[in-house]
Amino acid sequence: MELVERAHIQKLNLLCKLTQNEYIKVYKQYIKSNNRKLIKKEDMIICYNDFKKYIECFIKCKGERQHFYNRPRGFGRLVCGTSIQTKNKFIRGFLFNGETTIIDIENAQPKILEIICNQHNIECCNLTLYNNNRNKFLVNNKITKHAIISALFDKKTHRAKTQELKNLYNEIYNIRDKIYELYNNKIDFTKYIGHLKEDNEQGSLLSLILQDKEDLIMNEIIGYLIFNNYEISVLLFDGLMIYGNYYEDEELLKNINKKIQEKYDIKIKYEAHDTTITQEYLDDLDEVIVITDDNVEMEFSKQSEIFEKNHLKIINNGLYIRELENGKKELISETQLLHSYKHKVCLVNKMIMGEKKLVEVSFINEWVNCNPTIRQYDNMGVYPNKLKCPPNTYNLWEEFKMENVRKYTPMNDNLQFLLNHLKILCDDNMELYNYLICWTAQLIQHPETKTNMPIMTSRQGAGKGTYLKMLRAMLGDNKIYETTDPDKYIFGQFNGHLTNSLVIVINEAEYKLTSKNDSNIKAIITDPPITINEKNVSMYVIDWSGRLIGFSNSHNSFGTSTDDRRKWFIRCSNKLCNNYRYYNIINGLIEDVDTMKTLYEYFKNYKYGDMSMDKFNSIKKPISDAQRELCESSEKVPETFIKNLSMEKIEEDIECEEFTNKTIYQEFKLYLSNNSLEYKTNGIRLMAMLLELDLPREAITRGKAIHKRTGDYRTINFRLIREYYNQTEEDKATLEI
Repeated sequence: MELVERAHIQKLNLLCKLTQNEYIKVYKQYIKSNNRKLIKKEDMIICYNDFKKYIECFIKCKGERQHFYNRPRGFGRLVCGTSIQTKNKFIRGFLFNGETTIIDIENAQPKILEIICNQHNIECCNLTLYNNNRNKFLVNNKITKHAIISALFDKKTHRAKTQELKNLYNEIYNIRDKIYELYNNKIDFTKYIGHLKEDNEQGSLLSLILQDKEDLIMNEIIGYLIFNNYEISVLLFDGLMIYGNYYEDEELLKNINKKIQEKYDIKIKYEAHDTTITQEYLDDLDEVIVITDDNVEMEFSKQSEIFEKNHLKIINNGLYIRELENGKKELISETQLLHSYKHKVCLVNKMIMGEKKLVEVSFINEWVNCNPTIRQYDNMGVYPNKLKCPPNTYNLWEEFKMENVRKYTPMNDNLQFLLNHLKILCDDNMELYNYLICWTAQLIQHPETKTNMPIMTSRQGAGKGTYLKMLRAMLGDNKIYETTDPDKYIFGQFNGHLTNSLVIVINEAEYKLTSKNDSNIKAIITDPPITINEKNVSMYVIDWSGRLIGFSNSHNSFGTSTDDRRKWFIRCSNKLCNNYRYYNIINGLIEDVDTMKTLYEYFKNYKYGDMSMDKFNSIKKPISDAQRELCESSEKVPETFIKNLSMEKIEEDIECEEFTNKTIYQEFKLYLSNNSLEYKTNGIRLMAMLLELDLPREAITRGKAIHKRTGDYRTINFRLIREYYNQTEEDKATLEI
């Protein structure tokens, strides 16, 4: 949201007269008069430096600045660090008193908490008593409202001098635990996970929830004001300021309350500006602050420290990484970095015409080009096993989704239901089922170790995709990448999505496509290094430990052989097709966090008898009936080919024809392509196999001419071959493998 902040230039110049000592003096006076807790002097100095930068920038903009408010977490309050929103109330009061009106949510967070408790039947009688009689309660118990707010979120237990206050505190702690349990177990709260404090999850979760609900109320107020042509000046944390003096306008307040109370039992009020700083006080000050070299260096250092909490450089790749709040890591080029942050400025000393002067420059240019202490790593890679990450190498690995679920209720009945689905997928073949369980357990326990490729074939709706949903729910969406076009999205350009993907699913696979990429598929199954090519980023090589899975509705979508060590096949049962009630049940289980955490822990701790999953690749790979049939079918291909070719020659009215090794092999390749088959041979071997068939001696004979380059001519008598196999013209339609 974009807002324009305006202030009188005379007031801005007066505030420039505040020295650090005077600022701290005013700060202490404000704290005392408002019964606030005294903060450390170092924190006051940080506030002072932030205040000075704000005033100086405002003056340079001649008293008018644009500010952009956003939600850094993707939810909750709209904030803008460069606006008056984050500055002390006594600064805001002096600048905007008489020019703006503050509209505030009365007793915002305790009241919102009461609403949440009532929605979820959580006992809150003491909280209600406090909300209904707040002023009397605070006087009777000799505390401030800030003590109650602190109790909502602090980890520590607050001491109470009265039984009434003790009852409220104990109820707040109970509410906090109940809400944590409610959101953790019943409500999707994945958006909050990455923002919880490890040593105070209940308090930080409650804070985020209340801010989120507060934002909904603020959106209603903002919408009403904009619709009625009121100009908003500044967004505050539980209110806002509008231009103009409306403190006597009761009608405006009445209309806003009417709008809000249609949805929320919340009261909106006007709030007076703070008057700690007066013009008379500032007029008496003579000294004007001068920014020193130390202050300038501290400013850039402080900005860098904050920026480097989630930004860094990879030296050998010439790339930068931005660590997102959801745990993901985004690779960006230097061009992208400079463009994204060109709005950030800082003050530095520069030599101009032989004189050192204080100038405002681009922060990001300074950070990239003039920053010897930049946060940096030599290399980057993906290392699921963190112990194997080399020194000074940045680990791009992102944890599995279920690792973020710390508390859960085991759902063993649901676990058995999900495992039974895998058994059905394997058509109740226990050898295949046990191997699939081991394969999945090894994936979770040892993601750093590559292994073989399962291929599942069935009719549509048999449940293959449900297995994939289980993997997504346990590992996270970013760990699974699904494509119907491996030629483009796995082996082609711009395969950056592979960097953190652990399972690549080739879906709706067809033999024509898989045979074309057979060598690529074999390589990616066994060879760790792959080249990653992302848009707008230079290519880089990583050791990739991912796996492939093949899904198809066709049983001959992937070629194989009896000695195939890379692929294994499951011909899935089709008995669940069109069973909509079953899929409604199992999809509900997959959406349940407790159930999927139970399944995840089952695989995470699974052993095959006494064998741990680091020995998985030593387990004998099962050969299913589907794989045997494919192998047998492959072995009969030369004979079926010659029978098929003899039938085609009926239409051409050809009884005999001469072929070389090369020309017969060309016919053979065309036959394979038309029938979606894979068969490895060459012209010489093919002719030898045809000669070895139990055909009449005169069916394939040596020709007269001999060619060194193309091989011997062979005369094939198609009439004799048809007679030998008792083929008629009607047999052509039934010639299938």
